[in-house]
This record gives sequence, structure tokens and C-alpha cells, in this order.
Amino acid sequence: GMYRSAIESIEAEIISLYEKRNFRELIQKSLIKLDEEENFNSIKMDLINNIESKSIDEISVISIAECVERAIEITEEAYNSNGKITGMESGYKHLDTILNGFEKPSYIVVGARPGVGKTAFSLELARRLSEKNKILYFSLEMPFEQLGQRLLTNVTKVPLKNIKTGRITEDTFNRLLYGSSSLNKNKCGVVEKENLKIEDLVSICTSYQRKNGLDGIIIDYFTLLKSYKSFKDSRLLYNYISEELRMLSKKLKINIILLAQCNRKADDKRELQLSDLKETANLEQDANTVIFLEQKDDVRPIKEGEPREDYIRATIRKNRAGENNMQIMFRYYKGTQILDEERAGRITKAES
Repeated sequence: GMYRSAIESIEAEIISLYEKRNFRELIQKSLIKLDEEENFNSIKMDLINNIESKSIDEISVISIAECVERAIEITEEAYNSNGKITGMESGYKHLDTILNGFEKPSYIVVGARPGVGKTAFSLELARRLSEKNKILYFSLEMPFEQLGQRLLTNVTKVPLKNIKTGRITEDTFNRLLYGSSSLNKNKCGVVEKENLKIEDLVSICTSYQRKNGLDGIIIDYFTLLKSYKSFKDSRLLYNYISEELRMLSKKLKINIILLAQCNRKADDKRELQLSDLKETANLEQDANTVIFLEQKDDVRPIKEGEPREDYIRATIRKNRAGENNMQIMFRYYKGTQILDEERAGRITKAES
């Protein structure tokens, strides 16, 4: 016992000396950079990333037999789960079945043209997923108060315009108070920041997970992210950001849901395709799953006096976890920011 503890303390001493030497080298390199270069923030972020990233010695090499063993373990788990969804469940039955839930780690891109209901969809997911999982919601455009109003209208069914203008009765106000208390159990943190740098997002997630645990993040939306590094053109910047997000999901073993804006084009009637993401970056390549949201009028006959609601159609164009080219129809109540899942099916030949 005495020998063991002596050996352990020597081992700890050697490791700490090794780490000290590594740190000293890192800091010296950074000091040299500081002398040569003005951009302090970029050097600071490099230093933080280098300190956080594991040393190359820790990368494990496993045999091909071990790979197969792990695959068998996963298959056995799936077999024992009896077709049960293994990812985080949103409670949208069709969506969860098609995606096998929101798996960890995975990187999901949700693309839509402007004004189609991306934020409404993302808030529904934030609220639903955070019932049982720890979620961080990054709002890069909409301030806290507006997000709060949208969530409030979603959980209480009181129209958004009434909440914004304060045109409500005392009863309705009590309904708002009661409804908002239903969110107390949800484990969802909100970060509201314009011009958020990807490097800061990475360190927020890393330290949040260490302190509170973290299962998934939602980002609204992609092209509003920035970086401390400078790039020749925006495409290179966005490729770098997408790659950082992909790595983050793997490193922290979390689910990342990234909203992306597809350009408003003259041919607005055309279905969104994976190629619509190519203009911004390698999103299509980096993502495990790509979902497009498009606004649709319902084609079914409507009964007299029924309000004509909007529909949002979610088309799953890429899905590593399961079936591809599936569509889900959501009824979208704009007034209350609620999306109700109605039906799902495979894309017909004409549409693909």
C-alpha cells in the first residue's frame, strides 16, 4: 500500500511536469504570436482551444475486431429496445420515428426560406426536448423578451398579438401566469447574443456541460454566427463554423440542431433541395440529418366556417439514422406559434 501510494504520487508529479512543459510551450508560442500579430482575440481563442483539446497521445487506436464488437453491442441494444426510439424524444411521433429520436451525438440542419416558421419550430423542439433533457438555446437575433412572448403564447394558447399589446382580461392574465409555471420543470437555458463568435459558443457549451450537464443545443440561426479568425471570404468562414459545430457535437456527445436560412429566390415555388445549402457552406456534407421546412396551403376541402390554417411541411432530405425522403405535415397556428403534427409519408416521385 505504501509503495503504491508513493508510485502514484511520483506518477502524478511526472504528469504534472509534462503538462507544465506543454503549457509553457503553448504560452511561449502565443507570446511570439502576440509580438508578431495584433489580433489578440484570435490568439486567446487558439490558446484556450489548445489547452482544452486533448493531447494527441490520448487518441486511441482500436482493432477492426473491436469495431465489429462495438457494432454488435449497438445492434443488441437496438434489438433489446424492441424498436424503441433511442434518441431524445420530442413527442412528435412521426418525427421521432423517422429520426429515431434526436440522437447524441448528431448534427441536424433545419433549412427554410425566410419567414416560414423556423423559430416557431425550434422553440417547439426546445420546449419539448427540455422536458427530459438539458438543452441550450442560442438566440442570435431575437431578444429574450420576444422569445419569452413566443413561448408564452405557445404554452397558453393566448394569441401572440394579445400578449404583445397587453389586450387581455384578468382571467387571461391568470392563464398566462399559470401557463408559464408549467415551464419551471423544463431544463432549457437561453443564450441571447448578437454577433456570437463560434469560439465563444464552443467554450459556453463546454463549461455549461461541465457544470450542469448538456444533451443538446439549438442555434437560431447559422449565418449570424461569427468567428475571431479572419477569412478571405464568407464561404470559408461558414465552412470553418460548420466544421467546429460538427466537432463540438462529437466532443461533448451532444445533439446540435442548427437552423439555416435558404435564399429567397425568384423560383420560390420550387421544392428546397440539398443543393440549396451548398451556397452557404459544406452544411450538407457535415450534417447527419437535413430537414427542410416549407409553408404549404392545405389542399384538403375545408368545412364551412373553419379557419384556413397554414401548414408547414418538413421534408427529410438526408437522414443517416433511418428512412430518407420522408415528409411530415404540421398544422401551423401562426397566432399562437403552435405546430401540431398531422400526418407523414414518403415523398412522391413528382415531388422529388
